[in-house]
Amino acid sequence: MALEIIPVVNLILCTAIFILGLFTHVRQRSRTALYIAVAFALFGISHIATILGLQMETELVIIRIFAYLCVLAALFLIWIGECTLPAPKGKRK
Repeated sequence: MALEIIPVVNLILCTAIFILGLFTHVRQRSRTALYIAVAFALFGISHIATILGLQMETELVIIRIFAYLCVLAALFLIWIGECTLPAPKGKRK
């Protein structure tokens, strides 16, 4: 089984976007960044399955649909102007 380069490159890029999205979410409390990170994590899962040669066509379509829905949700949040989460409340005693 020869390793295909396109899914490997896609996986590397998905991982980079996922990590950057998580860092942005943590630093800026951005829901948009979180949804994008989740979407690219799902895309990464589909690339891993492709690299491993798993025969899961239906499951991969479902995973990718959820990933695209996450991107749509992120874009919707940008459109309505609600990209960040509220600040956390102070610790209660």
